[in-house]
Amino acid sequence: PRHPSERANAMLRSSSLLRASRAAVRAVAARGMATKELKRTLIYDEHLKMGGNLVDFADYAMPVQYKDTPYAQSIIESTKQVREKAGLFDVSHMCSLRWRGKDAIAFVESCTVLDIENLPMGKGSLSLITNDEGGIIDDTMITKTSDDKGDHIYQVINAGCAPKDIKHFEERLGKFGGGVSME
Repeated sequence: PRHPSERANAMLRSSSLLRASRAAVRAVAARGMATKELKRTLIYDEHLKMGGNLVDFADYAMPVQYKDTPYAQSIIESTKQVREKAGLFDVSHMCSLRWRGKDAIAFVESCTVLDIENLPMGKGSLSLITNDEGGIIDDTMITKTSDDKGDHIYQVINAGCAPKDIKHFEERLGKFGGGVSME
Protein backbone atom coordinates (compact mmCIF):
# COMPACT_ATOMS: atom_id res chain seq x y z
CA PRO A 1 0.00 0.00 0.00
CA ARG A 2 1.03 3.57 -0.67
CA HIS A 3 2.00 5.92 2.13
CA PRO A 4 -0.98 7.92 3.53
CA SER A 5 0.55 11.23 2.42
CA GLU A 6 0.84 9.91 -1.16
CA ARG A 7 -2.83 8.91 -1.11
CA ALA A 8 -3.77 12.37 0.25
CA ASN A 9 -1.74 14.07 -2.48
CA ALA A 10 -3.41 11.94 -5.13
CA MET A 11 -6.82 12.89 -3.78
CA LEU A 12 -5.90 16.58 -3.80
CA ARG A 13 -4.88 16.28 -7.44
CA SER A 14 -8.22 14.86 -8.42
CA SER A 15 -10.16 17.35 -10.49
CA SER A 16 -13.47 16.79 -8.69
CA LEU A 17 -11.92 17.61 -5.33
CA LEU A 18 -10.23 20.69 -6.79
CA ARG A 19 -13.51 21.89 -8.29
CA ALA A 20 -15.26 21.41 -4.95
CA SER A 21 -12.47 23.27 -3.13
CA ARG A 22 -12.61 26.17 -5.56
CA ALA A 23 -16.40 26.34 -5.22
CA ALA A 24 -16.08 26.41 -1.43
CA VAL A 25 -13.52 29.23 -1.59
CA ARG A 26 -15.80 31.21 -3.93
CA ALA A 27 -18.76 30.67 -1.59
CA VAL A 28 -16.78 31.87 1.45
CA ALA A 29 -15.51 34.87 -0.51
CA ALA A 30 -19.02 35.71 -1.68
CA ARG A 31 -20.32 35.58 1.89
CA GLY A 32 -17.49 37.89 3.01
CA MET A 33 -18.19 40.32 0.14
CA ALA A 34 -21.90 40.39 0.93
CA THR A 35 -21.27 41.71 4.43
CA LYS A 36 -18.84 44.45 3.42
CA GLU A 37 -20.26 47.74 2.14
CA LEU A 38 -18.01 48.86 -0.71
CA LYS A 39 -17.47 52.46 -1.75
CA ARG A 40 -18.82 53.50 -5.13
CA THR A 41 -16.95 55.38 -7.83
CA LEU A 42 -18.44 58.34 -9.67
CA ILE A 43 -19.52 56.08 -12.55
CA TYR A 44 -20.69 53.10 -10.47
CA ASP A 45 -24.20 53.20 -12.00
CA GLU A 46 -22.71 53.16 -15.51
CA HIS A 47 -20.69 50.04 -14.64
CA LEU A 48 -23.91 48.34 -13.55
CA LYS A 49 -25.81 49.44 -16.70
CA MET A 50 -23.01 48.03 -18.85
CA GLY A 51 -23.15 44.65 -17.10
CA GLY A 52 -20.04 45.12 -14.97
CA ASN A 53 -19.02 42.23 -12.74
CA LEU A 54 -18.02 44.29 -9.69
CA VAL A 55 -15.40 43.12 -7.21
CA ASP A 56 -13.70 44.59 -4.14
CA PHE A 57 -10.68 46.64 -5.17
CA ALA A 58 -9.16 48.81 -2.42
CA ASP A 59 -12.62 48.94 -0.76
CA TYR A 60 -14.32 50.14 -3.97
CA ALA A 61 -16.78 48.21 -6.13
CA MET A 62 -14.82 48.02 -9.38
CA PRO A 63 -15.58 46.15 -12.61
CA VAL A 64 -13.33 43.25 -13.48
CA GLN A 65 -15.29 42.24 -16.59
CA TYR A 66 -18.50 43.14 -18.42
CA LYS A 67 -21.03 40.41 -19.22
CA ASP A 68 -24.42 40.01 -20.88
CA THR A 69 -24.19 43.17 -23.01
CA PRO A 70 -23.29 43.86 -26.66
CA TYR A 71 -19.93 45.11 -25.32
CA ALA A 72 -19.08 41.92 -23.42
CA GLN A 73 -15.63 40.49 -24.09
CA SER A 74 -13.54 37.74 -22.61
CA ILE A 75 -10.59 38.85 -20.51
CA ILE A 76 -8.24 37.94 -23.38
CA GLU A 77 -10.35 39.90 -25.91
CA SER A 78 -10.47 42.87 -23.54
CA THR A 79 -6.69 42.78 -23.06
CA LYS A 80 -6.13 42.71 -26.83
CA GLN A 81 -8.56 45.61 -27.27
CA VAL A 82 -6.64 47.76 -24.79
CA ARG A 83 -3.23 46.83 -26.21
CA GLU A 84 -4.18 47.30 -29.86
CA LYS A 85 -6.71 50.15 -29.67
CA ALA A 86 -7.83 51.77 -26.44
CA GLY A 87 -9.55 51.13 -23.14
CA LEU A 88 -11.23 53.07 -20.36
CA PHE A 89 -10.21 52.77 -16.73
CA ASP A 90 -12.33 54.32 -13.98
CA VAL A 91 -9.82 56.34 -11.94
CA SER A 92 -12.37 58.01 -9.67
CA HIS A 93 -11.38 55.64 -6.85
CA MET A 94 -7.77 56.78 -6.97
CA CYS A 95 -6.17 59.41 -4.78
CA SER A 96 -5.20 62.72 -6.36
CA LEU A 97 -2.80 65.24 -4.88
CA ARG A 98 -1.90 68.76 -5.87
CA TRP A 99 1.52 70.17 -5.01
CA ARG A 100 1.73 73.96 -4.89
CA GLY A 101 4.38 76.50 -4.05
CA LYS A 102 7.67 77.82 -5.37
CA ASP A 103 9.46 74.58 -4.45
CA ALA A 104 6.75 72.12 -5.53
CA ILE A 105 8.75 70.83 -8.50
CA ALA A 106 11.90 70.36 -6.41
CA PHE A 107 9.96 68.55 -3.70
CA VAL A 108 8.14 66.14 -6.02
CA GLU A 109 11.39 65.48 -7.92
CA SER A 110 13.01 64.60 -4.56
CA CYS A 111 10.34 61.92 -3.99
CA THR A 112 10.08 60.51 -7.52
CA VAL A 113 12.27 59.66 -10.51
CA LEU A 114 10.61 62.09 -12.94
CA ASP A 115 12.32 65.19 -14.39
CA ILE A 116 9.34 67.47 -13.78
CA GLU A 117 11.31 70.66 -14.46
CA ASN A 118 11.60 69.66 -18.13
CA LEU A 119 8.11 68.17 -18.41
CA PRO A 120 6.05 70.39 -20.76
CA MET A 121 3.09 72.20 -19.21
CA GLY A 122 -0.08 70.15 -19.60
CA LYS A 123 1.82 66.87 -20.04
CA GLY A 124 2.00 63.94 -17.68
CA SER A 125 4.13 60.87 -17.21
CA LEU A 126 4.30 57.64 -15.28
CA SER A 127 6.86 57.76 -12.49
CA LEU A 128 7.94 55.99 -9.33
CA ILE A 129 7.79 57.12 -5.72
CA THR A 130 11.10 56.29 -4.06
CA ASN A 131 12.39 56.04 -0.51
CA ASP A 132 15.55 57.75 0.78
CA GLU A 133 17.69 54.86 -0.48
CA GLY A 134 16.18 54.97 -3.98
CA GLY A 135 14.02 51.87 -3.49
CA ILE A 136 10.58 51.82 -5.10
CA ILE A 137 7.58 52.51 -2.87
CA ASP A 138 4.86 52.75 -5.55
CA ASP A 139 4.13 53.87 -9.08
CA THR A 140 2.38 57.17 -9.77
CA MET A 141 1.20 59.51 -12.52
CA ILE A 142 2.44 63.10 -12.47
CA THR A 143 1.22 66.04 -14.56
CA LYS A 144 2.52 69.58 -14.75
CA THR A 145 -0.58 71.73 -15.00
CA SER A 146 -2.37 74.94 -14.06
CA ASP A 147 -5.76 75.97 -12.73
CA ASP A 148 -7.40 79.12 -11.36
CA LYS A 149 -5.03 78.96 -8.36
CA GLY A 150 -1.93 78.82 -10.60
CA ASP A 151 0.67 76.34 -11.79
CA HIS A 152 0.99 73.14 -9.81
CA ILE A 153 1.93 69.49 -9.95
CA TYR A 154 -1.02 67.09 -10.15
CA GLN A 155 -0.24 63.58 -8.92
CA VAL A 156 -2.35 60.42 -8.91
CA ILE A 157 -1.48 57.63 -6.49
CA ASN A 158 -2.98 54.17 -6.14
CA ALA A 159 -6.07 53.94 -3.95
CA GLY A 160 -4.89 50.86 -2.08
CA CYS A 161 -1.53 52.47 -1.28
CA ALA A 162 -2.76 56.00 -0.55
CA PRO A 163 -2.37 55.89 3.26
CA LYS A 164 1.20 54.60 2.98
CA ASP A 165 2.14 57.01 0.18
CA ILE A 166 0.64 60.05 1.89
CA LYS A 167 2.43 59.17 5.14
CA HIS A 168 5.70 59.00 3.16
CA PHE A 169 5.06 62.41 1.58
CA GLU A 170 4.18 63.96 4.95
CA GLU A 171 7.41 62.62 6.46
CA ARG A 172 9.42 63.97 3.52
CA LEU A 173 7.64 67.35 3.72
CA GLY A 174 8.68 67.63 7.38
CA LYS A 175 12.34 67.25 6.37
CA PHE A 176 12.21 69.28 3.13
CA GLY A 177 12.06 72.81 4.47
CA GLY A 178 10.98 74.50 1.22
CA GLY A 179 7.94 76.35 -0.01
CA VAL A 180 5.56 73.53 -0.95
CA SER A 181 2.12 72.40 0.18
CA MET A 182 0.12 69.22 -0.45
CA GLU A 183 -3.61 69.43 -1.20
